[in-house]
Amino acid sequence: MVLEQIDGVIELNGQIHLVEMKWLNSPVGMAEFTPHLYRLFSRTDAHGIFIATNGYTDAVMTECRNILNKKTMFLCSLHEFVMLLQRQGDLVEFLKRKSAAASIDKNPFLEILF
Repeated sequence: MVLEQIDGVIELNGQIHLVEMKWLNSPVGMAEFTPHLYRLFSRTDAHGIFIATNGYTDAVMTECRNILNKKTMFLCSLHEFVMLLQRQGDLVEFLKRKSAAASIDKNPFLEILF
């Protein structure tokens, strides 16, 4: 039996998204990012959302762009969620915009602060 820790699961646009959150003092690197990719690729129809408190390394950004041909995966910052709450924004619309940027524009980290 393999035990996995998954921070969250949401349905967005009729698709399952596994959510990972990292509270680190430095940008998320490949060591922290790779386990989430493994969880995504071990599930045929799962897509991914990664939320970080202090950004991402260039290596993570590059890897995320590279996998967009195979999986929808997008990156978020905690700051984006704080700003969303402050302006009382729509979480579903926020996530749909992020997903569309990843799927259509191949941009895994469209930063939405307004």
